[in-house]
Amino acid sequence: NRLNMGDAQFVEVFHSNGGQLGFFTRIGDADFYINKGKTQPECEGNANTNSCSHYRAVTVYNRLVSRQNNYVVITCESVEQVAEGCSNDPIEIKLEELNPSGIYQINTLNAEANKQSVNKDVEII
Repeated sequence: NRLNMGDAQFVEVFHSNGGQLGFFTRIGDADFYINKGKTQPECEGNANTNSCSHYRAVTVYNRLVSRQNNYVVITCESVEQVAEGCSNDPIEIKLEELNPSGIYQINTLNAEANKQSVNKDVEII
């Protein structure tokens, strides 16, 4: 058994180690792919790269929901587009205010990403 769309009224999934310790496929109402959803830049070269990357989902989620303001995401057309990097214009959302169904890319400061779409206060140290 694993988390699925329909397990709750609204299911949010934060992907940070897809294909390794986590899933890369869409499984929620809103799927957020942190730094393209696979190995996290903060974890590269780490002896425990997969567990480090997997745990980043919890860390990023906690930082995002504790913020007082909106955060920046990029909407994606498909999971396949996430792997290449979503190219739509960045938008701002706040989880508590709406249920944003869809596929999104979240970039942290350490990611090589479009600087407009980086959440500077979500840098993982």
